[in-house]
Amino acid sequence: DVVLQTSSSQSIDFGFCFVLHSVDMSMSQITPTLFLSGADASLNQALLSRKGITLIVNATLSHSCPRYPGVECIRVAVSDLPSARLSEHFDRVASRIHSNQAGGTLVHCAAGMSRSPALIMAYLMKYKGVTLQQAHSWVQRSRPYIRLNAGFWQQLLDYERGLYGKNTVKVIVEHFGGQTSKDLNYMSELCVFFSLYLAGIPGLKKIQK
Repeated sequence: DVVLQTSSSQSIDFGFCFVLHSVDMSMSQITPTLFLSGADASLNQALLSRKGITLIVNATLSHSCPRYPGVECIRVAVSDLPSARLSEHFDRVASRIHSNQAGGTLVHCAAGMSRSPALIMAYLMKYKGVTLQQAHSWVQRSRPYIRLNAGFWQQLLDYERGLYGKNTVKVIVEHFGGQTSKDLNYMSELCVFFSLYLAGIPGLKKIQK
């Protein structure tokens, strides 16, 4: 299990379970011009047109970039493993999102749960001036079932420290059923349990206990 904990002594324990086939995996709006999804939404040309998408960031190894008129697609070829160096793409992707003045941007991975939210959180820290704690809360409000692997969390912590000189959260790897969250990244699980300990975030709601 990956646990986020703030430096505050106060904490809130959120635990919830999701079953992949029953969760709404459609496009989630992060800002008026920034969207997050799994791979399926990137293949829906009508949806992309309605949202005004002109840039797709494809953070997968196996899904091809669609070729639509007026839509640019850039590839971030990184696997969803703790050892994958997603942070090597943080600045490039954040800068490209920021410079896209022609329309909306869709950032997607396979399920919209790990790689793509991590890239968006890096963008929010760099260009919206928020902390990692705030970036996580921002993305989770629009897409509650994001679940970054432990390696990506560590890379985001390093990125936050590089931007601000300190960290606002720490990641603790907890054991779950005899295995750590790193082990679970190599398994196909229909139901994933995890807890988030977050303090001092206005408007954060309990999803399911």
